[in-house]
Amino acid sequence: MKQYILTQILIFASLVLSAQLGTKVKEFNRGRLQIAGSSYGHPYTMFDKHNGKTFEETIKLVKARINLEFDTAFNLPVKESYKLIYTYSQLPMPSDNGMPYDAISALASWAKNNAFVMLVGLDGKGNDLSMV
Repeated sequence: MKQYILTQILIFASLVLSAQLGTKVKEFNRGRLQIAGSSYGHPYTMFDKHNGKTFEETIKLVKARINLEFDTAFNLPVKESYKLIYTYSQLPMPSDNGMPYDAISALASWAKNNAFVMLVGLDGKGNDLSMV
């Protein structure tokens, strides 16, 4: 009889108790750029997976757009953006731990810029990095 009562108590307790999140949802969004109407679910990506192109084709298109703008004398938005990304990626690695309390992490931005530069494979003037 004791086992029966103990089993009933354990079943009742397991149904009543609920798991708690280890981190508050607000914490996940701290310091993140948020644009109205955007989806902030995982996984995050900067490439359109629904455009009918492979990842390699998408990278070639990005690279071609950057090169196209570097071939002009005008300061076009993609050209200027890529220059800023490349310049920031060449700075020394920031010393924050990736989790500043009240700002966007300089380390996370630096890592993201470096990853994009390595993925595209162009320097700050639009030249191929593999030729350097």
